[in-house]
Amino acid sequence: MPSTVLPAVAEFLDWSILVVFVLMVYYGVKTLLYQSQEEINEEGKSRSAAIKNIKGMVSKSTRKKKVNYPKKLLVDSIHEAEDLLELCGKEASSSNLHKIKERLSDLKSHLHHLVRDLRRMDREEEGHYANIAKEMTNDAAVAYNLANGIEVPKKHDDSNYDTKINDIKTKLEGNSGIIYVLGSIFNDLNKFIETYEDEMESYASQLRARRP
Repeated sequence: MPSTVLPAVAEFLDWSILVVFVLMVYYGVKTLLYQSQEEINEEGKSRSAAIKNIKGMVSKSTRKKKVNYPKKLLVDSIHEAEDLLELCGKEASSSNLHKIKERLSDLKSHLHHLVRDLRRMDREEEGHYANIAKEMTNDAAVAYNLANGIEVPKKHDDSNYDTKINDIKTKLEGNSGIIYVLGSIFNDLNKFIETYEDEMESYASQLRARRP
């Protein structure tokens, strides 16, 4: 092979090797950068999802704490309303009338505090949960007004005793009665905390069974 050809071939191979090396470095760096960016994106998505889940859990936990006291007031009010209805079905007597007055007084007190506490929740929430809190507040106010409108006989032997007792029953029962309204608040409480706990479902089932 002529002596002038060998240096040319050697130079060509050197350049070829250099080009291949540069291309390898280029694509290698490009691949590394692409993978790194992809990993960063995936990590960012995972972090965002984790933060979202944590926020959701904290928010849900906060709502559960918020409803603890209103739930207690609601349960007490339901028990008192049912006890009051049962007492109204008993034979007229001085002792029974005294129990009716006591139970009604307790019911009014608990409903008053329930309305106040639900109004606070309404002010603290916004959007979807504010609407639910407002609906609960309105229902609690309806129940409170019904309870305030109840007139208890002064004596068990009054001439209008039966009339007033029947009026109490009407305000407690039916699709617009206190017990039904309190059942609606129970359903809204479930929506508010986005869970259907066994205890609340049990009470809700009992209330549904009482509906005509």
